[in-house]
Amino acid sequence: MLQGRASTAKRAKPTILEAVQIVTVKHIVLFTLKNGIDIDDARVQQAAMFSASHVDNIADIRSWETGFDIGRRRAVSADFAVIGTFSDTDAVARYLMHPHHRDGVAKWREIARWTVIDLEY
Repeated sequence: MLQGRASTAKRAKPTILEAVQIVTVKHIVLFTLKNGIDIDDARVQQAAMFSASHVDNIADIRSWETGFDIGRRRAVSADFAVIGTFSDTDAVARYLMHPHHRDGVAKWREIARWTVIDLEY
């Protein structure tokens, strides 16, 4: 390629779908309480309230839902869930490193195990 010369190659204009393509990430976390710990435990209630407050403390969160299982307990049921929407994977990465999120992880670590999935759509 020659230095200092503008390219004369024509690029096709992007389609409207290509130009407007918005990718978001749905971050889903399912928490299962450790043996001997139930949802009435003060630590569980505190962790749940703290998780619910992420939306007020972490700017990268576009939408946020949290809640306990509605009571139809099955062997495969989780006890608590978090569902968040982020603009992209970079926003999720910033969220994961945010001090408010890290404090939440510490609260859940002593009382639960969890599974995470991030869906791009």
